[in-house]
Amino acid sequence: MKAQQIMKNKLLLIAVLAVGVVLGGCEKPATAPNAGAKVSTIEFSAILPLTGPLAHLGENERIGITLALDDIKERGTPHLAFQFEDSQGKGPTTVTVARKQWDVDGRRFFVVATTGPALAALPMFRDAAEDKVVISQTMYPDVTKGYPFAFRLFASSRQEAQLLANHAAESSYKRAAILHIQNEWGTESSSIFRSTFEGRGGEVVGKETYTFADKDYRPVLRKLLSNNPDVILLYAYPDNFPAILKQLAEIRQDIAVLANADFALPGVAKEVPAEFLAKTVFPAPRYFYDSKNERIARFNQQVQKKGHTPNFDIATFYDMTMILQEAASKAEDATPGAFRAALMKVFPYDGVTGHMEISADRELAVDLALSRWVNGEIQVIPKAKAN
Repeated sequence: MKAQQIMKNKLLLIAVLAVGVVLGGCEKPATAPNAGAKVSTIEFSAILPLTGPLAHLGENERIGITLALDDIKERGTPHLAFQFEDSQGKGPTTVTVARKQWDVDGRRFFVVATTGPALAALPMFRDAAEDKVVISQTMYPDVTKGYPFAFRLFASSRQEAQLLANHAAESSYKRAAILHIQNEWGTESSSIFRSTFEGRGGEVVGKETYTFADKDYRPVLRKLLSNNPDVILLYAYPDNFPAILKQLAEIRQDIAVLANADFALPGVAKEVPAEFLAKTVFPAPRYFYDSKNERIARFNQQVQKKGHTPNFDIATFYDMTMILQEAASKAEDATPGAFRAALMKVFPYDGVTGHMEISADRELAVDLALSRWVNGEIQVIPKAKAN
């Protein structure tokens, strides 16, 4: 009988200890990925065009993120981590990758770069029930509209198009012609230019498109010029500007030219005919027109020391990562809602690419100045002389 009582006591003690272990465990439940305390690391899936025709962009974007993460580690505690995924620059591929990251890996924080992938992915994220943060890095105008979880930490073509249209109106141009790349970005940007220009009394007398693969632009240029415009607006990629302007010079040299910000890229200036290089007006980010700025110069030297050629895409994604790190360090916890609230409070922000503000719609506004190429350098046009 005594032995049985001892055994009962042992069993009772074991049961009590087991309950204690369970209750003790309940006091500190396991933290889910990207949720909980301020010290948590927020893990982003960066879906970039790492292969395909836009691979050069994706590689620069990855370099910018990596350089920023290296700097963050040197300065203190990183609150960010990135997993890089390849979109191939294609919308359907992006959706497939994003869905796997969402369903299988449980990601809720994303960066999606370039227009096609960003526009394809946003509806998928909208339809997903759980909360999320999506950084849509595209110039496509108003990309966050209808997507309260989305931010654009990238220059907007709306800002660019309105700047060009206002310049055209203030320069007393009355009749404008537009030639733009045949895609969503070109279509929307030219529409914003048109509505702004016509709202100020101007008239768009012709609009034509071209594809990236086109080589002969003479037919569409002649069609546009037949309407006798005062100015022609070109929305083009860097590789297309030289051929378009060389062929325009064959047809007419006395027409004013406006161009999108890609005209600021150094490689464009080396190929564009002299007849148009000095008189083409384009919006340039501060990174281009203030290259002697100490901070920009120091950043470019840092990029070179890492074995890379400094450029605007690297600088843009470096700034993006630094902004995300600051938001993560200030967020009350690592949930998407807390992160979004903290991200809004980061602005105004001064980065390598210039001064940045963000709207209530989570759309970024950056330093842009109307500029021209003069003696191999980009010079800002004083407002009084902008025409």
